[in-house]
Amino acid sequence: MLGYVNNMILKDFIGRAALVEQRERGVNKRFVQLLVDRHDMETDPWPQGGETLFRDGKPVGYTTSAAYGFTLGCQVCIAVVENKEFGVTPEYVLKGRYELDIAGKKFPVRLNLHSPNLPMEDEELMANLPAWQLRLRIFVGGRRLSRVAAWSAVFTGCLFIFSALTALSVFDRQHNHIVYHYVQRQDDVALLSTTMYNRSKSFANNTIVMLFVAHQVFHYKHSAFRAISTNSSGSTQTTLRVMPVIGQMPFYCKWVPFIAIGQVAESATSVRLLWGGTEVELPTRLPYAEKHPVVSCFSPLFLNERWQLLLLTAQV
Repeated sequence: MLGYVNNMILKDFIGRAALVEQRERGVNKRFVQLLVDRHDMETDPWPQGGETLFRDGKPVGYTTSAAYGFTLGCQVCIAVVENKEFGVTPEYVLKGRYELDIAGKKFPVRLNLHSPNLPMEDEELMANLPAWQLRLRIFVGGRRLSRVAAWSAVFTGCLFIFSALTALSVFDRQHNHIVYHYVQRQDDVALLSTTMYNRSKSFANNTIVMLFVAHQVFHYKHSAFRAISTNSSGSTQTTLRVMPVIGQMPFYCKWVPFIAIGQVAESATSVRLLWGGTEVELPTRLPYAEKHPVVSCFSPLFLNERWQLLLLTAQV
């Protein structure tokens, strides 16, 4: 609707007489806004324009247009209210009970002389928001975020599986390389000590414990040693069972400590190890019965090269 103001002080202009007459007669018709209450948009008929408006049970006007207002959450109509006898004053319009006839069914309506103040934000359409906030809310609240989250979860799962398979492949290749490299080379053993336990609480009587360092997969290829022990009665063949000192051996340490345990002849005077068709005399010693102070010194070279395992084994 277009409003305008005329300067009535001017003596004469086109249409002045009609305006003076209209002002003396008063306003007998005006546009108002209707808000339809108790209307179910799913089951009740919608206003289309041309519906009759009733005031206290009497027809006083009609609608010119109608639509559903998402911001207000109800049907919104523009209507014309007429009162040729007394005129349409704000007091007349605001006093009264109004109903709108929609397809033969009357619905109570609220009448406003002016449009109501709209909320700054609409929960459904998000009107009156900056474009960047609108995009953000649509992204966060819509299905797009769900799709992005689902694809992110799938991608993360695939990446984890790929990383795990790659790590296992690298570990398996490294381990197989170590085993293959060991099988192809000569079996080297660094003998540290051979201790004879004639009487012991930890081992059976006449047990020898051989402490040595070898390749980390040595026990896979050689599970036992063969040895010959000699005493005054003669020679006896025995088996020394090989086992690693460390339960969980890291694959990056190629050389680790082992022990070989077995029973020999009583009061044995010599123990010979059978190895590759040859016999190697094992120098034996008795275990220490007295306690001695032990001082350990670690250098950066030992720590970096992991030789502290050898030191620990020597102390054991």
